[in-house]
Amino acid sequence: QNKTRYVISELPAALKKKFKLGKPKGVSMVSWSPCSTYLCTRNDELPNVLWIWETPKLRLCTIITQLEPIRHVEWDPVNPRLAICTNNCRIYLWSKDGCSCVDVPSVNFNVSKLHWNPNGENMVLMDAKSFCCCYLHPDT
Repeated sequence: QNKTRYVISELPAALKKKFKLGKPKGVSMVSWSPCSTYLCTRNDELPNVLWIWETPKLRLCTIITQLEPIRHVEWDPVNPRLAICTNNCRIYLWSKDGCSCVDVPSVNFNVSKLHWNPNGENMVLMDAKSFCCCYLHPDT
């Protein structure tokens, strides 16, 4: 398994996209952080890109570009931390301090959806046929 990492780009950054003629697609994912400080969005024209907005300042905070289309996102119910899955063997976590990748140690388990527990310490990861529990280290 290859080691996964995020590459941080300097601003301004360019997003490359070839647009097709026809009916434009729109935003299909929108989610507020529990503290209402952040709003994340995903536009179907760029399914690999997640936009995180800082709402008190009315500005774009972060753009996360994944190699695969983003399937599901869910905010930690306690902390301003976002979990992202792309139907592969990893989950991705974003907070204002940066991004991290968490490998799922199970063979042939591709995370397509996830749900945090109410205290924000653990989550359930789901693939097409099964699920597992993810216990995060307190420093994650």
